[in-house]
Amino acid sequence: MTKQHEIREAFYVKGRSISTIAGDFGVDRKTVRRYLDKNDWNELPPKETMPIRELPKLEPFKPIREHEAEKVQDSIKYYSHTEVKEILGYVDVFCNIFRKSH
Repeated sequence: MTKQHEIREAFYVKGRSISTIAGDFGVDRKTVRRYLDKNDWNELPPKETMPIRELPKLEPFKPIREHEAEKVQDSIKYYSHTEVKEILGYVDVFCNIFRKSH
């Protein structure tokens, strides 16, 4: 029997307190509470996602960045991989400088 099942049995069947169970099994009371609250052990916890940030101050420069990206796409056959990264880096640096200054 797994530790989770033993903890649940100690609480629900034997009627022991959460603090006593935590001491007996060497786990925190919050862990015991989590084991008691959880019914489906195959369920994955929800994945936290970062919200998409809006950058309204950069909106006027969005066409510039898109234009630069199009230029790179059009001329990608003429530039090496390092040069393409450098060009895109300049655009990112410009956006970061603008973001910090405002």
